[in-house]
Amino acid sequence: MTTTTSSSNAGRRLGHLYRFILRRYLGVAVLYFLLQFLFFPLQYILTAADTMQQIAREGPRTEILSFLGNGGIYNAVSRPVMLGMMLFIPVLFPLLQMSYLHQKRPVDLHHALPVRREKLLLVHFAASATMIFAPLLFNYLVVLIAGLGFGFSCFSAAGLFYELLQVSASVLGILSLAYLTSVLAGTVFDNLLYIAGTLFGLPVVLYVAYSCASSQLFGFASVRGFPGSFSLLSPAAYPFYAYSAGSYGVLDSSRVYEETGLDKPLLFFITALVWLLLSAGILILSAWLYRRRPSERAGRVGANNALILPLKIMGALLGGIYFSMLITSSANMERLFLSIPAAVVGGAMTYCLLESVLARGFKTLKKSLGFIAAGALLPALFVWVIGAGALGYESRVPKLEDIESITLTDYQDRYQFTRYDLDGMRALFSDTSPASVKQRRTVYEDDLTLTGEEAVAAIHSLHTAIAESRLEDQVDYPSLRICYRLKNGTALTLSYHSLPEGAVESYNRLGALEEFQRQLHPIFTYGPSDIREITLMNRLMAGVTPVSLSESDTGRLIEALRADLIDEPYEEMVNPEVTGYIVLTPRLGSRYWSSENLQNPDFMLPSTGSYWFNDCYVALTPRYERTAALLGELGYHDFDKVDTSEIETAYLTLDSFYNGTMSLTGPVDFQQAAYRKANEDYLFYRSSYTAGLTDPADIRALTELIRYNQAESLLTLNYTPEEREEYGFWDNSITLSLSLIGKNQDNVITEFYLRPSDVPDAILEKLRDRFSRLWKKEEAFDLLLEKIHEADGSFTRLPVAAETAAAAAEAPSLFRRF
Repeated sequence: MTTTTSSSNAGRRLGHLYRFILRRYLGVAVLYFLLQFLFFPLQYILTAADTMQQIAREGPRTEILSFLGNGGIYNAVSRPVMLGMMLFIPVLFPLLQMSYLHQKRPVDLHHALPVRREKLLLVHFAASATMIFAPLLFNYLVVLIAGLGFGFSCFSAAGLFYELLQVSASVLGILSLAYLTSVLAGTVFDNLLYIAGTLFGLPVVLYVAYSCASSQLFGFASVRGFPGSFSLLSPAAYPFYAYSAGSYGVLDSSRVYEETGLDKPLLFFITALVWLLLSAGILILSAWLYRRRPSERAGRVGANNALILPLKIMGALLGGIYFSMLITSSANMERLFLSIPAAVVGGAMTYCLLESVLARGFKTLKKSLGFIAAGALLPALFVWVIGAGALGYESRVPKLEDIESITLTDYQDRYQFTRYDLDGMRALFSDTSPASVKQRRTVYEDDLTLTGEEAVAAIHSLHTAIAESRLEDQVDYPSLRICYRLKNGTALTLSYHSLPEGAVESYNRLGALEEFQRQLHPIFTYGPSDIREITLMNRLMAGVTPVSLSESDTGRLIEALRADLIDEPYEEMVNPEVTGYIVLTPRLGSRYWSSENLQNPDFMLPSTGSYWFNDCYVALTPRYERTAALLGELGYHDFDKVDTSEIETAYLTLDSFYNGTMSLTGPVDFQQAAYRKANEDYLFYRSSYTAGLTDPADIRALTELIRYNQAESLLTLNYTPEEREEYGFWDNSITLSLSLIGKNQDNVITEFYLRPSDVPDAILEKLRDRFSRLWKKEEAFDLLLEKIHEADGSFTRLPVAAETAAAAAEAPSLFRRF
């Protein structure tokens, strides 16, 4: 009798079986090859040909915007299609080839062959790998030849092989897991469930748990790169995470690597090697399990195996945590009171659902009561730990004497400049080759490290106030990430997406500390040789005055600005009397900010936000005596004068979203004449809550208010619930934003904020017809005026009568005194 364990012609039979499988599924393989060719090599060749025409028109730098990925070999179509194809095909072939394991007659036939079971499995695996990798390698070879032929500087042969390594690791990982589940499953349907669970179960559960912690655990701070790094646990998910590294073109291909804190390709290179090793191990395990697999498992519903219980438990965790988040987000109730029962119900229901699906009925539920209880209690335990503050995590603040240094991320002072590594900028812009553009993101600095006693004590006090008042009303902005480096060598990181209202002032006061200013404002990093141009503006950001200075005088001006910035007290930072602005344009990367551009009606700022890269301004106040004296000495006396006769219309908009943190309205909000129509269209879009004023007296009165910053512009109104219901008021606090448009299309100035109680009643009355349409009743506007006067309280109203404003406009320039 011939057995499955011995045969003199075993090698020949394996070869015949291998070729038989290839012939049987040749049609599927050819279709897969054609689709891959259409959506990969052909896409690259067509994009490359189009890019050659763009280079001829616009120059060689345009090529970096055309291709994606580390090798510069994909376009916006080929990359997602390739990823989807590499996820689908390694599942399809095992499902087709191993379906005999899930039917009683075919399994007996295959097991009667004179071939050992493990060799039978390996032959099927080899055939699947051949049908997947033969077209894949051919198409990559075509792209390699095309890439070398076109000769783009962004094309990288090493990057192409790196991409191929990632694809290969992903395919082999999915393929090996699909063969493992095929051996363990009793039916095709169960096999599909097992494949989905093994490929995506763990990353999805971890992601939902992370989401629960980040949304409900006050101060929760993840390691950089989370939660995307959960995808590294799955060969089907991690290529999508790697894809995001080049999803915006070669230009931004280093983004994900920098988020993880690892060197650029190292993270995914290590992941690919790990999955290659795991694939071999999983394949060996599959062969070992197949040798011991009882043939009677074929067609058996819910056959017992090592995967069933872990998948059910993961499903219960997922269902319990998600259901808890869903219920608590829909009800305004105490968190633990509602979330724990919801987690119990969600976990138990999910476990029962999976049990009944796998068993095709409810007859096994009674025997599974213990596991159902575990499926209910595990998510409830997790939710309880999170809801109870994660064992003191929420309230933990290290002792002041134990702190060595503190690093802040996302802190924004009143200027809110993006911070740069100046040495990196110099090196970057000395090299204009397309390859250097890949490193553009390395010049950004997000972290602010502080070691001084005053700064450390101030942050510690702020954090203490945040931790003690976590249940107070939250201000949506600002966000703050605090990382303590302790003297014992350990670290503690907490992150806050909102702050308690009582902590906002402490947050603002940090910006008045010298150690903060020296790291945050570019004026402390730019030297005289870094400045290409200096521009002066009045407090309305109009009256552009170019300044011509020698390098030595530029150095004197920088020193004066630094000294005045440091000496400015917090009380004046909150609500400064702005007299004008000084804009310093650095040589590094300077393409947009210039006095010529600002005065050119046809000039357009780039829509990408690149102008943030170039501006550096300081809001001048009467306290800036050193700067005023120097500008007066150099002959720039009257730049701060305001001529309101040049303003055509003042638009007032009712707003309620400002939160009271310091944020200067400065030249970064300046809009050129070319934007006039866009701004007018925007104002028209907001016309239901925007009114335009053209009376010169009104305009003078309103522009006088712009002398002061917006930090105290939000007015809290004490509407009762009954009043809000009756009149339809949509918020309990308001402010007014002011936009000005010049008569001669000189410029358009946007979004100055005004405290409503500072605006003269005569002007407010002119808004009645427009703003009354916002509410249910016409008399709502009278109630609004009444509430504004009540809320004014002890706040001293500024002298904003039209006559006073006109007199102030005619006063001598501050800078003429020196």
